[in-house]
Amino acid sequence: MLSSALNHAVRWGLIDHNVCKEVSPPRVPAPEIRPLNSEEAKRFLTAAEGYRYHTLYVLGMTTGARISELGGMFWSDLDLDRRVMRVQRALITGRGGQTFEPTKTPNSRRSIGLSQRAIDALEHHRECQKAEGFPVEGDSLVFTNTVGGPINPSHLLCRSFKPLLERAGSPRITFHAAARHTFCCLALEQGINARTISLAMANFREDLFHALR
Repeated sequence: MLSSALNHAVRWGLIDHNVCKEVSPPRVPAPEIRPLNSEEAKRFLTAAEGYRYHTLYVLGMTTGARISELGGMFWSDLDLDRRVMRVQRALITGRGGQTFEPTKTPNSRRSIGLSQRAIDALEHHRECQKAEGFPVEGDSLVFTNTVGGPINPSHLLCRSFKPLLERAGSPRITFHAAARHTFCCLALEQGINARTISLAMANFREDLFHALR
């Protein structure tokens, strides 16, 4: 921020040069990301059974989808017969409210194969949504708050995800680590190459998540 301000001052002729460019900033080590192992993932999903967002957690861990992508998912993005989930948009939450926006890159728009566990969880979730009187087709949200609106990721993490981690005896980690990084690590353990994982191809989820059954 200081360097940016001094760049403006140089352009405006207030100073001769930006002294920040003469400084070598210290290297900040990247924090270690600690995903769940297969036993921890199973314990967490077991602890989440019966809770509102159990299916969201199942999808996170078996597809590697981000919480914003799951929050922006419509029922029309799911083809349970073909066992495919299409990621096309994200739920963006900011001070101005919540909006649905296309994913940032072409690679982020992808189709992901669904394991039998994910299919079973989605079918149960659909019945629960019907019982609450919420629509379960077309451009209706798959995951909602208690009044049918978009989820608030911050509330979900504080009120559901973190308490469930504690209940399961799991380490205190982020949703990103618990879902996306756990998914990648378990996929690698199953012998799936990194390129296939990064492309999120729609043909390996069933073999991958026998570890979570």
